[in-house]
Amino acid sequence: MFAKKYFHRGHIIGHSLANELVRGIKNKDKRILFVQTAWSNMNSQGLNTKSQFYFESKLEDTIRSGRNILYKSELIYKVPTDKIPLGIQIQAISIDEELSINVFIPNVSPGILIDYTECKITLE
Repeated sequence: MFAKKYFHRGHIIGHSLANELVRGIKNKDKRILFVQTAWSNMNSQGLNTKSQFYFESKLEDTIRSGRNILYKSELIYKVPTDKIPLGIQIQAISIDEELSINVFIPNVSPGILIDYTECKITLE
């Protein structure tokens, strides 16, 4: 219960933005998956209106409207040996430049403390 309430299997590239090649390897290539808080990913606690899902939805809407985008997402770690990233940086721009995103979404959650190096979680 604890894990499901606070954590998701995060995707560096969201399913809605991935092409068939990425969708086909999602469970085989663990490099596109990471431990992500539910708060960071989907705003599941209702306290983060600018979650990763929010920005991916904006990108998906842009693509559906027929416009192409340039997209980059990168996990950010404090030190290379950390087991959990501090967050994810998402950068995107539509070819027509009507959409421009450059955001860091921290991998945190109200009510818990995360030891990113040791992958240990404690309740506040």
